[in-house]
Amino acid sequence: MFTLLNSNGESISVANISVNGNVLSGSLTDPLENGVYTVDWSVIGGDGHLIEDSFQVHS
Repeated sequence: MFTLLNSNGESISVANISVNGNVLSGSLTDPLENGVYTVDWSVIGGDGHLIEDSFQVHS
């Protein structure tokens, strides 16, 4: 699972979230405006433990 947040901390809708191997992906209904975005993600690892992190992207 992941969430996409704009620079104001507002959630942006992400559709079709899926996992393929070690790639977690989703799609947007509208293009992003220029700015800084934060992706918060989490998955359940093979051993059953929660793995989570976040990173910022600039568009």
